[in-house]
Amino acid sequence: ARIADAGARVHAFEPEPDNLAILRRVLRWESCGQVTVVPAAVGEREGRVQLQLNPAHHGDHRVAAGQAEAGRCIDVPLVSIDEYMEGQEPSRKVCFLKVDVQGYEFAVCRGAERTLAANPECSLVLEYTPDALREFDAEPEQLLHWLTGGGYNVYEVRQDGQLAPGVPKTFGARGYADLLFTRRSLG
Repeated sequence: ARIADAGARVHAFEPEPDNLAILRRVLRWESCGQVTVVPAAVGEREGRVQLQLNPAHHGDHRVAAGQAEAGRCIDVPLVSIDEYMEGQEPSRKVCFLKVDVQGYEFAVCRGAERTLAANPECSLVLEYTPDALREFDAEPEQLLHWLTGGGYNVYEVRQDGQLAPGVPKTFGARGYADLLFTRRSLG
């Protein structure tokens, strides 16, 4: 929120009630009035979805893939970026999407297709986790082809903050890579 252009709005989506309360409290402390908090998960369509809770890590809740585990899931609203943005001020440009949804990234991107087409300068950063994508019946290469077929260049965002063109061949112990997709060539 602090690095956004003057007059810009930040939309933060958070479906889990405890994380939602923390987010709202931090935004009040930090006086981030330009942030709109949306209490929902993000996906391909509007509706409801089961959110699987990870009791060991509050940052690892995820949309339940397949059969939800009893007692570890809550029912939460689901929105798509396209449908959400159509309800916003039409003249607003979308410049950046940060997506970290534990394997549900392809569904989020498909639900942002019209928004991305209408905002060619928009860049995305997402956590690319091949194994987690497969849990949602998405081949990891599908997501990459979908974005590069839309004119995006892909860069790995390394842990030191440096960018490297392309997708790494291996993912090490972390099992994922942070990727930047932009239609601009960065080198």
